[in-house]
Amino acid sequence: MDGVLFSKSSRRFTYYDAGMVQASGVVPWGGPAAGGTMLRVSGKGFGDYSSRAGAVRWQGLRCMMGSLSFTPGTREKDGFGMACRSPDNPFGVAVLPSESVPGLVPNASALTVRSLEVTLNGQTNGDALTASKVAFAYYEDNAFTISRLHPAGGPSAGGTNLSILLAAASLHADLGGLLCKFVTPVREVEASALSSRTTRRHSPKLP
Repeated sequence: MDGVLFSKSSRRFTYYDAGMVQASGVVPWGGPAAGGTMLRVSGKGFGDYSSRAGAVRWQGLRCMMGSLSFTPGTREKDGFGMACRSPDNPFGVAVLPSESVPGLVPNASALTVRSLEVTLNGQTNGDALTASKVAFAYYEDNAFTISRLHPAGGPSAGGTNLSILLAAASLHADLGGLLCKFVTPVREVEASALSSRTTRRHSPKLP
């Protein structure tokens, strides 16, 4: 503090090569605007430079979407992956075009595509934050509603081809887990995006 004497400490500071840290993908590719989607981020060079003083811990490894707040991350042991939850998304100007996400149509109005980045020490200055531009799409909750289902019924043996239209046509895309749930009884079946306007499913067999 006086420019002459230095304190004594056993604390260690580790230098890492920021050029070796990169995010390359995320699963799933999208989630609701409310946030909370569990993400698996792939890449390389992931480490966690969190620190602790007694019972207080300062998070190092984090995910960030665009200029939104961070969410804490958990590093996989091999250093090639991490898990984090998406923060909530106040809708505004998208930082990436919607076609950055596989299967999405250009200018999808019901979606905001953010750039997912990673920091190992919780900071964003200099090279602390990656510049990988991994695309993640937020969708408006009120747009993710079914506006039409055809046909409205089918045999109890299942197998009926269903065409499902959502309130927002741009949401007819697979963001990493396209499923259809039939309630009473609850059943989940896989689905596929037939086009940018329609999603197709097969009805399950009635137990």
